[in-house]
Amino acid sequence: MSWETISGIIISVVSSGAIIAFVAKFAAELLANRISEKYKHDFELKIEQLKADLENRNHSYQTKFNKEFQLYGKLTASFFCLKNSIFWLFPTAFDYPPSDEEEKLKFYTKRYNKAYTDLIAASTALGENSIFIPENIYLMFEEILKLCSIQYDLYPTCGQHLKNKSPSENQILRECKERSSDIQKQFNTLTQKLREYINQKLE
Repeated sequence: MSWETISGIIISVVSSGAIIAFVAKFAAELLANRISEKYKHDFELKIEQLKADLENRNHSYQTKFNKEFQLYGKLTASFFCLKNSIFWLFPTAFDYPPSDEEEKLKFYTKRYNKAYTDLIAASTALGENSIFIPENIYLMFEEILKLCSIQYDLYPTCGQHLKNKSPSENQILRECKERSSDIQKQFNTLTQKLREYINQKLE
């Protein structure tokens, strides 16, 4: 075999090896790019899905918060009116009823009727929304409602519209005035608790 033949074979083998190496490298790069593109596409899909899920969660959370905010606004307004109405059945502040006895009776009767309307409104609002309120907050509303109901029930027998009360009736009147202050304190505690609760939701 001549040297030219051997050289040709060597060159052919080397060239084939170079071609194979080039093809292998090209195929590997092509495959890597395709795999990279696939993973990139899958990753982008997952990112979009996560973003959509997060937006849905944020929307649901915002909707829930808005409903809670409206709910507590409604309840607080109802109980504020109730607290004020009940307070004036047994006020601990200066009171200025009419001097005329007939007008005075109308004056106190109007207060009593207002207290009844506000008591029913607050009780209804709390009952309708009880399942949406955390238990600790619900119990605070319920306690205020109970104290206000006691005041309302005791008013006909020992209210300021009555004259010549017995010693026991005067004692009940004093207790009712103390309860008026207690209701105010409990309402203030409740509103502070609601502020803290809402601020935590906003964080």
